[in-house]
Amino acid sequence: MKKKVLLLLPLATFAFLSFTNISHVKPFKSGIYGVCNCEGEKNASKISLELTDNFTFQYVNTEDAQNIQTLKGRWKVEGENILLQSEVSAAEFPISDKWKIDKNENCIKSRKGLLFTRLCLLKPCK
Repeated sequence: MKKKVLLLLPLATFAFLSFTNISHVKPFKSGIYGVCNCEGEKNASKISLELTDNFTFQYVNTEDAQNIQTLKGRWKVEGENILLQSEVSAAEFPISDKWKIDKNENCIKSRKGLLFTRLCLLKPCK
């Protein structure tokens, strides 16, 4: 009987730890996220998402020079997600309003329909 209890105790502990949700909150760095392309231009990123320390954001898309998209609002972190809140309706929102912090912690990624976007923390071009 003692042997059974001694064998079941580690098994029960393992089962308990397997089903327990131990979440690891990834650190998040505010700043300007975009696609870095530093070939000859000081700020060559055509898409940028600036997340400030006062929880405001600004999204700028200059891929189409005739139709520059700018969006401002507030953001918050919930677990591993960054949620963007804007006054613009969801139908007019040009980007996803939910971004996931990437595993390398310097990038964020999202999906809106079939459009997958990954932006990384931009550093000054050297």
